[in-house]
Amino acid sequence: MLDSTMNDDDMSDHLANPYHRGRLDNATHRISQRNPACGDEVTLELRIEGNSVKEAWHNAKGCGLCKATTSAICQNIEGMLISDVLQLPELWSLHLFGFTISPGRRDCCFLPMQALRALLANHANLPESQSE
Repeated sequence: MLDSTMNDDDMSDHLANPYHRGRLDNATHRISQRNPACGDEVTLELRIEGNSVKEAWHNAKGCGLCKATTSAICQNIEGMLISDVLQLPELWSLHLFGFTISPGRRDCCFLPMQALRALLANHANLPESQSE
């Protein structure tokens, strides 16, 4: 369920206690993406059953904003339908913590969202027998 009431304390909590950070042993989908300009790197592992995200795990390296955003995205998308996740605007990741992200730091929030979209777009393009 989407949480639109997070704040900078929530960001600090995601940094200190990342949600589902690590490997997902029974992942059905995995993607890694990197921003070569700053060195941020995001790996997402999802367990998808039918048309929904059952589990979302990650390993994010780089700046705190990228790591916290990746953690918050994983927490928010669990249980969502893939179609609903794909309808989230990319700008959603800028508003997770309730404060303004400067233009120079927006890529820190966009990277995990772009990785998620790429992962789910690949899922949507698989034949039905392979995507479940």
